[in-house]
Amino acid sequence: MMIHNFYFTELSDNPTFDYRKYYNVAATVSLSDNLIQYISDSLQWVPSYNPAHNMEPQLGLNFYGPTVIKNSGAQKLHRISMAWSSLYGQSPPEIKLTGDYGWADGQGYESGAYEKHSMVRSQVVSCFDQLADTCLQVVNRGNTAFIMHNGI
Repeated sequence: MMIHNFYFTELSDNPTFDYRKYYNVAATVSLSDNLIQYISDSLQWVPSYNPAHNMEPQLGLNFYGPTVIKNSGAQKLHRISMAWSSLYGQSPPEIKLTGDYGWADGQGYESGAYEKHSMVRSQVVSCFDQLADTCLQVVNRGNTAFIMHNGI
């Protein structure tokens, strides 16, 4: 399973935003790529930075690389995470999400179908709550903390 990892970080522990420090370190929060892809439109509203490109400002997450989320981005991601947590809290115990459209190899266009992804509601809600809590920690620390995200 492809995973996106989020790490709460004190600026004093990583003043250069070195994303390589997080390889092989337990994440504060992990979300499946299927879930990230499903909510990706709303993630494009989050101000962030690309540490692999001289901290270039951007919106959203780098799906295949690192992203730094500072205070203003953490504020927005906190609200988005709480909204998704609330929404998924209303779902059935097993959440079924529609994924990408694809075709079976060699079967032609008539074989196409959407991928279906099943998830457990309580786990999904818990992940969004954890992400919201992590964002709140950054917000409460002002400019002395950030979230490091590592894409798949």
